[in-house]
Amino acid sequence: MKTTLQTSVLAADSLLVVTNAAQGQGPFVSGASHAAPTVATYACPRQSALKAQVFGNARWVALTSDGKLRCSIDGVEWDSAYLPVESFLRGVAFGNGQFVAVGGSYADGGSVILTSVNGRSWNLHPCASKQVLHGVAYSGDRFIAVGAGGTILTSKSGR
Repeated sequence: MKTTLQTSVLAADSLLVVTNAAQGQGPFVSGASHAAPTVATYACPRQSALKAQVFGNARWVALTSDGKLRCSIDGVEWDSAYLPVESFLRGVAFGNGQFVAVGGSYADGGSVILTSVNGRSWNLHPCASKQVLHGVAYSGDRFIAVGAGGTILTSKSGR
């Protein structure tokens, strides 16, 4: 069962990578991250430290290997994001004029969906699924999120 789930998540991630690459949106890479509630400016993280990175509305948003959600307008100076919840974030995407970040906690038993238009201030949205979300991408006219237990969620608004 565990192998099937891992294979399903990998297949979904691969589909999202191919879809985004075909639309010129760059690679999608999912990875575990822990969001920071504080705000500070940091020097550019090494490229290898970035687990996921997207660009939209004149801003970069990245999940880093040290467990932080960061945003930047120039790709050199990085700021922590203002998050309404402290949770593990595992994926981030941009589409339809906004950023969407997903994740959740196995300990707390729930998924997290956040949206932002500027990459710095985020809004928390309720999620019908109680499964932790592992990744998100934008394809065509909708966001697609994948998660534990074979969860696949789609939304035009990212909510």
